Amino acid sequence: MNTLELVINQSLERHPLLKTCLKNTYQYLGSKIPRRNYIPDRTFLSRPGYYFGFHDLSPWSSRGDRILAHRIPPADRRMVQVPDYVEVGWFHGSIDGDFEPIDVTTAFNWQEGARLQWVGDSEAVIYNRFNRDRLTSVLVDGPGVHTDVGRPIYTVDPRGRHALAVDFARLGRYSLAYSYRGLARPSHNTDATLDLVDLETGTLRSLANVSDIMQADPRPTMDGAFHFLSHATFSPLGTRVAFMHCWLTRNCRLSRLHALDLETGEIRLLRSNDWVSHYCWLDERRILTYDEARVGRRGFRIHDIGSETIEDMARGQLIGDGHPWVSPGGRWLLVDTYPSRFMEQELILFDLLKNDKKTLFRARIPFRFRNEHRCDFHPRMSPDGTKACFDSAHEGVRSLCVLELGVGPAAPKSPAEMEAVG
Repeated sequence: MNTLELVINQSLERHPLLKTCLKNTYQYLGSKIPRRNYIPDRTFLSRPGYYFGFHDLSPWSSRGDRILAHRIPPADRRMVQVPDYVEVGWFHGSIDGDFEPIDVTTAFNWQEGARLQWVGDSEAVIYNRFNRDRLTSVLVDGPGVHTDVGRPIYTVDPRGRHALAVDFARLGRYSLAYSYRGLARPSHNTDATLDLVDLETGTLRSLANVSDIMQADPRPTMDGAFHFLSHATFSPLGTRVAFMHCWLTRNCRLSRLHALDLETGEIRLLRSNDWVSHYCWLDERRILTYDEARVGRRGFRIHDIGSETIEDMARGQLIGDGHPWVSPGGRWLLVDTYPSRFMEQELILFDLLKNDKKTLFRARIPFRFRNEHRCDFHPRMSPDGTKACFDSAHEGVRSLCVLELGVGPAAPKSPAEMEAVG
């Protein structure tokens, strides 16, 4: 996306139907112009018919010897619509090897899958599914050892003891791209909550609710709006939680990012112009966001929760929104782009030390993969920081891809370094 397109895109923010219509027309015409994909010479693997989901979870096990994935039924692989079910499981070693299915689930979507993820550093995995008509999550810790947690989960903490839970029905009402089939439509006035689930006992602890958040710093646009909480993640050491409070008015979606201290319960609002798109943790105190500093000025910024300072990042180099992932050592930023006017998506590696950008992969996505059926790359890094895993539809079918980054292994920061930064 160039600067002019970015300005036009932002100016249409309060006219979503017009924006979607113009964008679709613009990209349809651009998709007819011949373009060549850029796939590097280094090792690149693509496994059609599989995908992982969102950019906030890693498909790799802590040892890097297994990769989680959703397998799409063969008959549905060239369709853009969500199929009736997917299989969840993993690859051993590499995605060009055998896939070992664990279970079948109907509680999934294209954007976030079934929230399939590893439980801390263990061999156990967890994912959402329906038990008859009840949405829950299942923890698998060995062959045949399936435990019903009692609640659907969003994210597991780094130690594998607790998980965050959001209201998936409210999330699905916001967008079909995030919905699960079979959930009842939520009441407009139901208060949205963020809960902490004990994975061993199933007990709940309420962390935040929309009513309290609104009262702390109200906005006129919040009155009569539909509210929900989403994009909830733990900090790298699990001492804090970040989450987005979103509200839908008649014309647009507004959002703010909050950080919650799990020990004290204190909730801090990260300053923005009521518009936050994506984020990732850098360490225990800093969060990288793509947000709006003021009207017409959007970009990547680093928020320090402790000092409450904000620093612009990669201004003029990273233009437009994307899904960020920071390497274990903190040097490299892996980020994607949304489809350009030519329906091309890029995977970018940004050197935070040298302030330098490199395009790793660029491919045209078929026009039918758009809107709620889109296939964002949602890049994730391997535990050693040498590989990227991302989803792509450049072959005409959703595919799980793994690409060598061409950088050496990254030593993760120690707990002391995580705490000391900022």
